[in-house]
Amino acid sequence: MEAVKASAYLQLFACVFIHIFLCFNSHFAADEGDLKMSVAYNGSTVAAMDMDSKIGYKQFFSEGSKFQYSVYALRNNPFRLAAACFGLLCVLLLAVVIGQSVHHNKVERDHQSNLSSTIKEKENLQERLSTVQKQQKDLQTTNSNLQQTNNFLSKKLGQTMTNNNLLIAENAKLQTSESELKTSNTALTKQTEELKVANEELDKSNTNLVTAKNYIQTQYDLMLKRRNELQESYATVSQERNNLQNQFNNVTRAKELLQLDYDTLVKDVEHLQDRYNFSNNEKEMLESSHQNLTMSKETLQASYNSLTKATDKLRAALESLTREKIELEENYKNVSSERDRLRVVAHNLTVERDQLLADNDRLSTDKKCPTGWKKFQGSCYYISAGKKKWKDSRDYCKMKKADLAIIKTQEEMRFLNNLFSSNKEVWIGLTDGGLEGQWKWVDGTPLTTTFWGDNQPNSYDGRNQDCVEFWHLASRDGSWNDEHCNVENNWMCEM
Repeated sequence: MEAVKASAYLQLFACVFIHIFLCFNSHFAADEGDLKMSVAYNGSTVAAMDMDSKIGYKQFFSEGSKFQYSVYALRNNPFRLAAACFGLLCVLLLAVVIGQSVHHNKVERDHQSNLSSTIKEKENLQERLSTVQKQQKDLQTTNSNLQQTNNFLSKKLGQTMTNNNLLIAENAKLQTSESELKTSNTALTKQTEELKVANEELDKSNTNLVTAKNYIQTQYDLMLKRRNELQESYATVSQERNNLQNQFNNVTRAKELLQLDYDTLVKDVEHLQDRYNFSNNEKEMLESSHQNLTMSKETLQASYNSLTKATDKLRAALESLTREKIELEENYKNVSSERDRLRVVAHNLTVERDQLLADNDRLSTDKKCPTGWKKFQGSCYYISAGKKKWKDSRDYCKMKKADLAIIKTQEEMRFLNNLFSSNKEVWIGLTDGGLEGQWKWVDGTPLTTTFWGDNQPNSYDGRNQDCVEFWHLASRDGSWNDEHCNVENNWMCEM
């Protein structure tokens, strides 16, 4: 039955759709002719106003896309838009009718099932009532038999007093039993009436429940549809928010770089201005120096004569300096001996330093790790069982007087690979949160030795992946991968 109804609805929808399509094509052909006439009229008008209109006319037909044509057609022919809207409305109504039909059939089946259960329960009650009536008839038959026995005993009353007394007592018992049976019969009759009233109330309740169920199902369908629409809107808004956040971060970083370039240029301009002012000052000084040199030439001539006299004095000073040189050579010998002594002291300090380093290594080797931590080369490592964001993971490590793990050697990388046997993503202490692309460890040291995975780091899908995870695979050794810091992963502490 449902298949026949669905087929009828589909045939009706096909007829309506073909009719709309034929109307749409007929008006589309008429509008196309009107559009060409309008374009020709506009082209001739523009040619009369401007000598360059031929170029604009060609651009109108070459660069005017199908979208402009469609907009113009819709503006000049609202019937086409109305026909399209009517077609969509028909599709929507058909979907609603089909859904309503399916829902009505389902509700009708549920109602039939409930009605069958009620009828079956009613039949059970009737069977019980028949059993009670049968028992009542049996009791009446027994009562008749007892009455006959009573008559038989009354006839033999004169035979013996003892038998008479017994029969009287037995008769009294039978009368008591009869009264109890009558009472039971009355109670059963009353219960039967109550059951009938309860059956009518159940029928009324069933009808009310079916009505309420239909209303609740309608409200539920509306709420479900609204929830799906809100879910789609939320997903769209979340994606747009993430895209805008990424764009904002990129623009902010570009702004900072441009600000640094601008400050550098300002400093360069100020430096060039200072050099220009200095050059002007030097030029003025050279001009004045030229005049002064002319005057100084005469003064130098006089000074030459004075220098000749001063030469004799300098020779005497040379002899004095020679004596001072001999004294300095003696001081140099003393300083050399002091230098040799300091070298011996430095050698002794170096030996003492090597001894202290050896003691430090020995103490590091004897270092004991807390319970649940793994020891390697004087460091203790902890792998979490739960998952947290990168910042929360680091706070946890600091609470344990440690920090996220720093991996700088191949041996340490090999040790960490041996800690896992299945796929695992674990936070480590590497980030470029300060400046994009400048990776640094949590202790402030720059990144030198790397163990990136293939095509990493890549800031996948334009996101700010400023934190690094140790990505271990069960099939091969692990590698590094950049990831968004708000993703929750396991983490690795190092003490």
